[in-house]
Amino acid sequence: MVKATDPVMVLVPDSEFRSVEILINGNDIPLLSEGTESQTAV
Repeated sequence: MVKATDPVMVLVPDSEFRSVEILINGNDIPLLSEGTESQTAV
């Protein structure tokens, strides 16, 4: 049985370049600009 704290997968990038596709609410677009730093959680 898998417990809530057990890892079930490890994501390993296949290159040094990382990219993310995200959906943004239209109301939040004025808050963004190129180079804005962000954090992601899986």
